Amino acid sequence: PTPQAAPSSSSAPPPGPANDRTRLAASERGTPPASRVELAADTIDVPLTDPAARIIVRRRGSLQGAATFTWWTESGTAKPGQDFIAVAPHQEVIEEGKSSVSLFIPVVGDATRQQPKSFYVVINDPGPGVTLGARTLTMVTIPPSQ
Repeated sequence: PTPQAAPSSSSAPPPGPANDRTRLAASERGTPPASRVELAADTIDVPLTDPAARIIVRRRGSLQGAATFTWWTESGTAKPGQDFIAVAPHQEVIEEGKSSVSLFIPVVGDATRQQPKSFYVVINDPGPGVTLGARTLTMVTIPPSQ
């Protein structure tokens, strides 16, 4: 017969259905449930000479494992294809050990743009072990051409 392991005297929680479910859920996630992602700013002004808006998404808490989320653009006064290149919802990854990722949205140069134009970047659908912070929407403003 195989010898049985002696009971542990550590401070680990006692075995039982609730603790087993917690451990199982944590192992299925593969990352600690301690990462939070959010947009770094409420508003971004695109410099006149830049070909793209740069949006930073920050990760707080644990940097273990990859942190995933979905992001996309939504029009405002700026029109997709005319003022900026629309981004359909897709998944982004902040790699293990990294605390941020930059999202780039190309803007369309328009020498006749008389007024600032705005669009939005949205994040949602955090992956396993990730929660969303308070800032999930950023307004991006494209300046007039002069």
